[in-house]
Amino acid sequence: MTESRRPLDGIRVLELAQVVAGPFCGALMAEFGAEVIKTEMPGRGDDLRRLGPSEDGCTYWFAVDNRNKKLVTLDLHTLKGQDIVRRLVPRCDVVLENFGPASSSAGVSGGKRCTRSTRVWSWRASLRSVRRAR
Repeated sequence: MTESRRPLDGIRVLELAQVVAGPFCGALMAEFGAEVIKTEMPGRGDDLRRLGPSEDGCTYWFAVDNRNKKLVTLDLHTLKGQDIVRRLVPRCDVVLENFGPASSSAGVSGGKRCTRSTRVWSWRASLRSVRRAR
């Protein structure tokens, strides 16, 4: 029996989001076939790692919202981490982030620096708006 094609097969997502909304959106994209690459702060990880009940050292929130993803440790506060993000963006179809309006971590908040690839979509983790990166 052949596995059927999922709606987001072939789509690569760079997830620069934390806590609930962003990781949940990324989990849905992964469920529909997208390759989701999630970034986490070194030594700290996503806050969901510490939220709620856990089993075998992994909280249920983290396990559910980060299923089917590739995880990479990356410090977005350093120039090296920001450079890595800038090199990953052109290789991705979607940049998923939930930085606050005042934050410009890695220079990709709101799609402002996603100019190298006109095919990159920037998704706000509030799930209210999807806009083409400019």
